[in-house]
Amino acid sequence: MSVPDSGNQQAWLAQMERVFSASPDAVFVTDGPTGGIVLANRAACALTGYPANDLIGRSQVDLHPAVDRAGAGAIYRSVRETADGVRLAASLRRADGAVIPIEVAAHAVRDGGCDLVVAVVRARAADSRQIIPDEAMVRLQEANINLERRFAERTAELTVANLQLTRTLDEANQRAMALQSTGQERTQFFAGLAHEMRTPLNAVMGLADLLTDMKLDDEARHTARLIHSSARALVRLINDLLDHSRLEAGKLELVRRPYNLRDLLGELADITKVQCDDLGLTFALQAESGLPDPVVGDEGRLRQVLMNLLGNALKFTREGGVTLQVRTLETIAGRAKVEFRITDTGIGIPLEQQERLFQPYSQAAAGVAAGSGSSGLGLAICRMLVERMGGRIGVQSDENWGSTFWFTLPLESARDVAVEVIPPTGAASSGRDVVAGRTALLVEDNRINQQVALGMLKRLGVTARTADDGEAALAMLAETRYDVVFMDVQMPVMDGLEATRRLRNGQAGELNRGVPVIAMTGHVERQHRQDCTDAGMNDYVAKPISGERLREAIIRVLDTTAAAAPAEAEDVAFDLWALAEQLDGDRELAGEIFTLFLDDAVERLARMEAAVRAYDCETVVLEAKTFEGAALNVHAGPLARRAVAVGAAARHRECEYTQALIAEMAASLDELSIAWRQTIG
Repeated sequence: MSVPDSGNQQAWLAQMERVFSASPDAVFVTDGPTGGIVLANRAACALTGYPANDLIGRSQVDLHPAVDRAGAGAIYRSVRETADGVRLAASLRRADGAVIPIEVAAHAVRDGGCDLVVAVVRARAADSRQIIPDEAMVRLQEANINLERRFAERTAELTVANLQLTRTLDEANQRAMALQSTGQERTQFFAGLAHEMRTPLNAVMGLADLLTDMKLDDEARHTARLIHSSARALVRLINDLLDHSRLEAGKLELVRRPYNLRDLLGELADITKVQCDDLGLTFALQAESGLPDPVVGDEGRLRQVLMNLLGNALKFTREGGVTLQVRTLETIAGRAKVEFRITDTGIGIPLEQQERLFQPYSQAAAGVAAGSGSSGLGLAICRMLVERMGGRIGVQSDENWGSTFWFTLPLESARDVAVEVIPPTGAASSGRDVVAGRTALLVEDNRINQQVALGMLKRLGVTARTADDGEAALAMLAETRYDVVFMDVQMPVMDGLEATRRLRNGQAGELNRGVPVIAMTGHVERQHRQDCTDAGMNDYVAKPISGERLREAIIRVLDTTAAAAPAEAEDVAFDLWALAEQLDGDRELAGEIFTLFLDDAVERLARMEAAVRAYDCETVVLEAKTFEGAALNVHAGPLARRAVAVGAAARHRECEYTQALIAEMAASLDELSIAWRQTIG
């Protein structure tokens, strides 16, 4: 009898187990080499008087009276060597000491790596050996023997199948654990690699910044800018690696917020049209009128996918143009299935590459990206993001005739959905320059990065001293007062997190126990920023650093410290009285102006979000500067400070950090808008 295939195996095993348990005859399954009992049914327990736990592991020879055990052992060994099995009369010693006569039908089973003996046992009359059966009884006994033998075979098959299934499950669990461990190790590897790569990049970009501020001829200045541009390209590659590793590990979180789909498409169309005009290409946006709007979801990640696919289309198109088509495929229970199609007239993709195009670590995407300035990771990231958002992605392409990349997403209408507003975290800087004349301690183990940061701080008018590790820093902080500490996170001897914890615990005395500490690290993930905060650090500067970033960080921590002082006025999101005072007390006009500011702020923030997704940091800087000025004019100080922080991050091409700051800024703007609408009724 063969074991059923995997589709029916579970039902078959359950049926066999019921047959085994319900058998009126006692059934024992023993391990061939040792003779130890591995399985016994209820009838076996009733016959012997032993509970199942006492039977399992006991030698079958021990169930015979002492005088019969030697013979029983010899018979047992013969059973293993006899293909047809053995039937015999014997005696069994019960748990209560009583000896009863039994009949035994035993059969050896060797299959699937198992070596077992199955025995079917029943009690017999004491004088049954003297009974001479007639012909009918002989036939009945033969039929019974065959039945017992078939039952023994099926019991053995059940045992074998159970053992095989157990082994299969164990192997599957081990493989799953190994894959999970590999994924975690790869994510940690990429995070560590990103940090190590940012350390030399910090020096390269910092030195390039210092060079561009020197008196150079045109050729030297051009070379310095090329160095800086190349370093920025490496930073983008690092961001792709981190995005991909976080997606694989399931650590990239999606945001759930309402947004206007048509506005998003319009912004992307404006950006792409400008790029097409520069390349001599055409661009068309074809969005059907029935699209859901507004919708709830992660607008930033949808923008990232669309910008990546549109960017690829432009890279591989030399003539003709690009089209973005958006339509609703179906709507079920308020949720629309929306299809996005990006079509180009470019070089196309060979069929053999299409099959592997979206696969992680495949050479197909890298081959398509070769020579285009792309990392080759973008399409894999797009696939993972689309699938995380509940959609599907694919490609249709004819070599030399162009390509169409498509994806579908389920989009939920925002009109009937309650969306939780998450309070913004962190503090942004004000525009006041309070840096010159300050003192700083720079804790950094890399000597090149030390010199770069010292040069930047010197240009800011900051007097700085250096320490090579956390232990040396604590000794210096115990002796001299500083206005601010820049603390590298990963260092030998004692890292920055431990040094900061000890500083806050008073292990360097009280002189600098409350000094603002700014983390400097190549790690950009949220958890690492949280680790810095938990250790007692006040702010965070991601490498590669720059003079402006250092300046903004100093302003932020000094302003935060000042705001914490009791003598300072409480910071408010919006001061209507101050704005009205500028307008000769006209509160109604002040309200109208502030409403206009809010409307403009939403549009300007959307442009910043679109620009940073397209790596257009120059546009972000300009928009943030305008936003800052407008916010200061209407006395919305916290929003102005956030705009300063966004502009500072964008100036130094920290796109991921800029995105995070813009998201916080958007949350603040949402809260302020809600509060204002409630105020004016």
